[in-house]
Amino acid sequence: MRLLEYKQELFGNGYTVVGADVYYDDIPSQDCKKCLPIKMTFLSNFFGPRTPTPEKLAEILTTFVHVDWGENEKGFFYTNYEDIIKGKYPEWKLVAFRVMPDCIQLHFFNPESKGFGENEDYGYLLLCGEDCGLNVKFEVPRADGGPETKYLVSASREQTKVIEYASHVRREIEFFFKDFNKTDPFVDDQYIEVSEYADL
Repeated sequence: MRLLEYKQELFGNGYTVVGADVYYDDIPSQDCKKCLPIKMTFLSNFFGPRTPTPEKLAEILTTFVHVDWGENEKGFFYTNYEDIIKGKYPEWKLVAFRVMPDCIQLHFFNPESKGFGENEDYGYLLLCGEDCGLNVKFEVPRADGGPETKYLVSASREQTKVIEYASHVRREIEFFFKDFNKTDPFVDDQYIEVSEYADL
């Protein structure tokens, strides 16, 4: 086994996973029709290791999901995001996620939509760990049919961490703000500390 530990600054879109060979800025476009759906499972500590019941899922959504982007977010996605996450509208696919300190940003796309734009075929949500913490598993398929990559993400005000399993490598990645007084995940400087284990 090989261990490598390092520290790295983040810039641009930071740590983002997309379900296709598509650049992050091209996600809200028809190019994302080739995105493979990412499977997401909530694994919050206080709900146990299994997929939560619909009642518990509703509690998770009430506790962690933040939707506050103004009057422009009035389309189908933002009106029905709870049912979309629960799988009642399977045409809406989770196609990307981004991890930031205390937050996970989810990107959804509807490849069957005839329209285009955030209010018609694309939408995003912000999950914030808050004080009680949030644990989510993502399973990302590969276009070549190889083994999917798994990501375990835990987010809270105290610690945000990703455990990434890809082939024979496991990476444990912790996220930090560079300045404790500047904690806006979309604009303030961030860095990661990584422990990488190879040939497991």
